[in-house]
Formats: sequence, C-alpha cells, structure tokens
Amino acid sequence: MISRKLMLPLLTMVVMTVAVTFTAGTAFAQASPAPVTGSSAQTAADPCSTLTSTTSGASSSSTAGYPDEGFDYTPPAPAPDPKPENPVTKSCEGGKIQIMVGNEQEFGKRIGNIIDVRVLILADDSVTIDFGTLQRGILNFDGSDRFKLAKDNPVTISKQQKDGKTLWTVDLRLQTYVPQPGVTFNLDLRYSNSFVPGTLKPEWKVLTTPDFLITRSNTVDNGEELKEGNMEPGQISLPWPTKGLLWGGIGLAGLCLMTPGVLWLLRRRPGRKLSANETAWLTFSEVFAEGESLGFHERHYRLMVDALKSYLGMGARTREEINILLQGDARHDTIVSAIQKIDLALYASKTVKSAKDLLSKEQVVELIAQIKKIVPRPE
Repeated sequence: MISRKLMLPLLTMVVMTVAVTFTAGTAFAQASPAPVTGSSAQTAADPCSTLTSTTSGASSSSTAGYPDEGFDYTPPAPAPDPKPENPVTKSCEGGKIQIMVGNEQEFGKRIGNIIDVRVLILADDSVTIDFGTLQRGILNFDGSDRFKLAKDNPVTISKQQKDGKTLWTVDLRLQTYVPQPGVTFNLDLRYSNSFVPGTLKPEWKVLTTPDFLITRSNTVDNGEELKEGNMEPGQISLPWPTKGLLWGGIGLAGLCLMTPGVLWLLRRRPGRKLSANETAWLTFSEVFAEGESLGFHERHYRLMVDALKSYLGMGARTREEINILLQGDARHDTIVSAIQKIDLALYASKTVKSAKDLLSKEQVVELIAQIKKIVPRPE
C-alpha cells in the first residue's frame, strides 16, 4: 500500500481538481457543442479512446488483452520516451474523467522487486468504468508483459461518491523483469459514457492511464539478454586472527614433519661431544665469575667439588677414598689439598653465617689456582 506521505498530496490534488471541475461545470456546458449522433458520433475524436468501431456488433481484428463482441481495440502508436514524473495526470472526455498515477518512490527498485503504484480516477457518475479486466490480471490490452501483478494482494479497489462524482482508488502491487533502467507503466480499462444507438448496450471505449516511468537500479547488465558479467575470482581477505591461526597451524604441521628427519640426521651425524675438561669448565667459569663479584657461598663450593669429582671420574666418593685411589698420580697432593679446602668451607657453612668466614682470601686464591692446575682450561 502507498504510505500516507503520498496519499495526502494525491488526495489534496484530487479535491482541488473536483472543486475546479464543479466551478467550471456551467461554463463548460455552455461552451460544449451539441451532442453528435449517428455515424458522426462513432467517428468523433476522443482523447482517451483508441477504439475504431463499436457499433458493428463484431470485432474486425482480434484483441490481445480483452476480446469482446462490439469491442475492437487497436494499439496506439509508440509514444516518445517519457520523463520521470511523480505523479502524472491526464484528463479525458472534456474533464469528465481525470486520472492521476504515482507512488511513494519512483527509483531504486531492483529487478523483480514489488512496486506499489496508486491510480486515482475521478469520473462523473454518468461514466461507467469496468474493472473486470484488471481483476482478471490484465494490465494492457495489447498483451504487453512489461509488468505483472504480484501474487499477494495484487489489486485493491475502493471508491467514494459525492456530488455526482466518483473517486476510484486503485492500489497495485507490480513486478517487472525488463532489464532496462526505466520501464513505463500504463493501465488499460474499459469505460463508457454513452450507449450504442438504438440499444441499451454500453458503448465501450479504452481508458489508458498516462505514462508513469518507473526507474530502478541495475541488478544485471543492461541489454536484451542477461550477461555473465565479471567472472574473475574475487579477492578474499582474511582477518588477522585467522591468518595467525592459519600460519601457526602450518608451522606446527611443518615442525611435526621435520622432527623425524632432524632426529634421523642427528643419529647419522651426531654433534661433537664435549670433553671432560670442557664440561667441568662450563661450571668453573660461571662459579669463579659470580664468586669474585658477590663472594663465594656454600652453593659455589658444592658446584666446584661436584664438577671436580666428575672430571676425575670419582662421582660421590669421599676425600679419603680419592686419597687412596689416586696414589701414584702426579696430581695427588694438589687434588687432595683442593678437596680438603672445599670440605673445610662446607663444614664451616654449618656454623658460620658470613660467606667471608668460610675460607680466607688466601685460601680461595690457592683453591682456584689448584683447580686450574688439575683441570686444563680448554682453548
């Protein structure tokens, strides 16, 4: 249905038109020529009708939209392209019939969208309008398929009568599939304001509404045939969290695949094994540097004795056991002296709180010199 925003100006225009028509009624009657009868009435020019003959009793040519006895319809010549207007108006039969066509929005429709259109017809009570063709779904008598009625509530017709005039309100719900930026809408109806001479049969004429151009936005390429358009693949842009997860998954999968190969390579070509003195000096270098800057504590002496016994291959043996096992070794006295100093420091740590009191400065210097002599420093 058309919104109230459009209904108000349309009804206002209709009321003004009725007032003007009523005011000019007397003058129009005085100025109108005398009624034409007979054959002259049949050939009189009519601005609303394209009827060629209605008195023969049979059609001389077939009618595409509404065949009926005594009703011969000849489609009018093609009109020039209309300009977009909303609403559009038309007057027929010397003002006895006035037509207005419009809607709320005349642009931006997509192909196949529902288009609401309102048709207002103000006619004298002497004019009969036949809506039977519209109720049967016929929009144009020439068989044009520019528009078709929607499936749900396609046609709503209402009327108001006052002071010898009738206002017909016709609300249409239309669809078009014509691939053009603008499509002209017309509605054909039958009307009669006289009878066939010598009968009580209405002399039907064709009432065609004014051209109402409905423009729309393109959904497909313009032309007579639907085109494929751009078939190139579109660029897909993933959000950065998705990219991070994707690359993380790829990296994890690659790591899982590479691990067996790396292990096999290490078995085939193992890395160089550190010598005993290199391993020992990894500990001595760290302990000596830290002890000289912060002082030698219990922890430092424990690290030194463990590294020294590991280098000598004595493991957890005591000083007495080492003394016996290394008899005859050229380094015997130096080794026993170094281990004795370390044992003295560890024993003192149980009773002395200060790290400076574990060994004297001279003892520490002598201990470091003995370790350097026992364990060769790697080059």
